[in-house]
Amino acid sequence: PISMLSFALNWYFTGANADAMKWTNIAIHAVTGMLVFGLARTVLSMAMPTLTKTHASTAAFFCAALWTVHPINFTSVLYIVQRMESLAHLFVFGGLWLYLHGRTLALQGRGGRWQIVIGLLGGTMLAALCKETGVLLPLYAWLAEMCLPVLRTARDRRAIQVLYLAALWFPAVAGVLWLWPRFSAPEAWAARDFGLAERLVTEGRVLLDYL
Repeated sequence: PISMLSFALNWYFTGANADAMKWTNIAIHAVTGMLVFGLARTVLSMAMPTLTKTHASTAAFFCAALWTVHPINFTSVLYIVQRMESLAHLFVFGGLWLYLHGRTLALQGRGGRWQIVIGLLGGTMLAALCKETGVLLPLYAWLAEMCLPVLRTARDRRAIQVLYLAALWFPAVAGVLWLWPRFSAPEAWAARDFGLAERLVTEGRVLLDYL
């Protein structure tokens, strides 16, 4: 619905002008690139506390620049309908940045709970209302918890584990149990010339080809 609302606004102000819709996509991608910069700088500062702010900002700038111009993002920016993916990225990166900012505040004893909850749950909800891939945000945040030593050894580790049981693992199990009968049923693939196993094997190779 958020993606469709953005299309409706384009239509309202510029009609069927394809250039205006593409410029909107580019603007969304540019803002997302700024969020990538903020997220990368936060991750680098947490991973290497001895890094100066200048060095962290410089490294984050190159990370964001590489992500912004990477060809894998081409279709999601210049194919108008793929704005759904770009908007999902916008809220995923924004939510992750807010979540890690909250974790930084919590480590310093300065609160951060609202940032953690809004970043993790609010970001996921908004991203999923753009495209289904937005539900991966909690998984990315959990991977950050596993990969950053400063978070793995944090004093609030137990509370964070409870949060991920509620926000990631229970929904993931429930989703698999609900979706599996639909995907495993033969009639779900009757109109296609491939099955579930072939689809899964192919997707990994396609992703590598994209990269």
